[in-house]
Amino acid sequence: LIVQVGGRLGGVGVGGGGGRRVTRSMHTALEDLSLDRVDVIHAGSETFPLGQKIRAVAASRILDDL
Repeated sequence: LIVQVGGRLGGVGVGGGGGRRVTRSMHTALEDLSLDRVDVIHAGSETFPLGQKIRAVAASRILDDL
């Protein structure tokens, strides 16, 4: 899913495995789509960075953290 918030373009995906793994497709999306950030929604309770411009967002915090 691609979203625009406040003039910034971001990608949002749903991940398994606690949202702790950066994939090649995340980097490809950042580059090919010129995204400002990629967020991966996961079932855990915390939001945390996975890498540069990539972070895991807790499903329970989605409205606050996106």
